[in-house]
Amino acid sequence: MCVGVLLLETLYLLFEGAMIKTYKQTKWSIFVVLFSLISLVVSLYYKNYLGALCSLVVWLILSMIIFYANHITKPLFEFLLDIIFFFSILAAIYGLFEYTKILANFTDDFDVLIFNSPENRLNSVFFNANYYAMMIEFFVLIGIYKLFHCQAFQSIVYYLGVIVLNIFLLYLTGCRSAWPALACGILVLLLLERKYKSFFLILCVGLVALVFICLNPQYFPRASNILEYFGIRVDIWAVAIKGIKDNFLFGQGPMTYMHIYKNYADIYTQHAHSIYLDPLLSYGIVGVGVIAPYVYQQFKSLVQVYRSKVDQPLMALIIATIAVTLVHGLLDYTVYFVQTGFVFLMLISSFQIYRHKV
Repeated sequence: MCVGVLLLETLYLLFEGAMIKTYKQTKWSIFVVLFSLISLVVSLYYKNYLGALCSLVVWLILSMIIFYANHITKPLFEFLLDIIFFFSILAAIYGLFEYTKILANFTDDFDVLIFNSPENRLNSVFFNANYYAMMIEFFVLIGIYKLFHCQAFQSIVYYLGVIVLNIFLLYLTGCRSAWPALACGILVLLLLERKYKSFFLILCVGLVALVFICLNPQYFPRASNILEYFGIRVDIWAVAIKGIKDNFLFGQGPMTYMHIYKNYADIYTQHAHSIYLDPLLSYGIVGVGVIAPYVYQQFKSLVQVYRSKVDQPLMALIIATIAVTLVHGLLDYTVYFVQTGFVFLMLISSFQIYRHKV
């Protein structure tokens, strides 16, 4: 459904001429088109048809983000955050309903049980539990950002309540990689917001929780097989590195891992479970190099806005979002999906609100 909406929006903007105009107004945006075309051609050459489809979806997402970045305003951005945060409640309610159905297959009581098999893990309205976990990370950061800038008692209760609800759902997803990522993101947000008391409080709570979990690992979701699953990650990375060496120039398009894994080992998964390996595996140094100028230009503009100190709370949210993604990306590639990827890019591109003021 998300892909369908993105497709209709992009086609409409192309038909109206607004998308072409936006591309012309955006420096280095031509590299987005080249990147997508190379990805599509490489995927078709290697008969990676799922990768070809992903290439088109990536172009849709990046095109909409370019348009978004050129038209976003602060009131609109805050409104979008309110919508996203509110809909996290609906996702949580659906998730709780889903969890009761899962639980009914194992017990008649309402126990908090976290299962290892993907089909018995909570994913709400998302593709799987890990994608939902990353969305919750974004929900929580948005909630904290909003919480610090509201004064009404009802609003404080609302944001706190929804944050707690989402953290509870995060536990039910059983996603282990999300916890250090979220902790890092919250600490970065607090530090850049200069909420030093809250920063040290959360840091101390986090350290106490870490010690408690080390002494009582049974309270951490899916702790019993954490070493086994880490070993599987290492095996996946080994396959990815072999794939990079064999196709270091162009890769074989998006989802290359799923396309080539049988050539190296019988370890099936969709991607390389690393934000640092999968881009090289899928796009090669040529693909990564083609998109690099556009990424560099965006990073340069982000630094300029940060140094201007025009909106420190917003910059804190952006950098915290990047921190969450980089930490979570050490063990997974959950940002590479329609909902997670679009929300991530939407959040970090919001500095363009001040594109004409620095």
